[in-house]
Amino acid sequence: MRVKLDDNFSFTQDGHKYNLCDLPEGFTIKGDVYLSHKDVGKLPDLSKVFVEGNFACRGALLYTLKGAPKKVSGNFDCGFNELGSLEGAPQEVGGDFNCSGNDLESLEGAPKKVSGDFDCSENSGLISLCQVTPDCNIIHCDEKLAQQYGLKGSDIAYKELKESPVFQKEKEQQEKIESQKGHLQERQEYLAERKGEKVLSPTEPTTHDSTSSAPSKPNGRDDGGR
Repeated sequence: MRVKLDDNFSFTQDGHKYNLCDLPEGFTIKGDVYLSHKDVGKLPDLSKVFVEGNFACRGALLYTLKGAPKKVSGNFDCGFNELGSLEGAPQEVGGDFNCSGNDLESLEGAPKKVSGDFDCSENSGLISLCQVTPDCNIIHCDEKLAQQYGLKGSDIAYKELKESPVFQKEKEQQEKIESQKGHLQERQEYLAERKGEKVLSPTEPTTHDSTSSAPSKPNGRDDGGR
């Protein structure tokens, strides 16, 4: 069932009136949300909201998915926008995930789980499927990109992709990069913690320069020079 939104994104559910721009954390929208072709430019903050249905923001002049629902039980369609990244996408999609026709160069930020198909076709700058959601059903991509993995056609099964030697090598490299990022972050947190201990420690001795602590004399003379 489609949620009926007015021009201000207000809707009625279970006899109560709500607004997409002001929903409480953990709220569940019971129905399909369609923002497609509304020229919204920016999604309302639904990052802590669940959608029990489909969510479509196709052709809505979006440059970012920031604010997208945390979880969508049905399909999620953000195709044909101006997206350069999938950061902010739902963490879990129970149906198909469609990000076709954007300006993506990587799939970083893609949902962690997609139960249906994953459509990333018509992204001319996309050069890798390494970050496609694991264990999705069918991957729809440009045929040239599929050929890069030794596969034919533009519709490929994830189980076929993960058997590709090229894909396996890319995954190994990705895991190394992620590991290095993790170690770097741990190092930065450690140094920040050490710095905080040094600043806040009340027992740390403080040294003073006796010469610099002496009171200054006006005009280079003391009282005896008068």
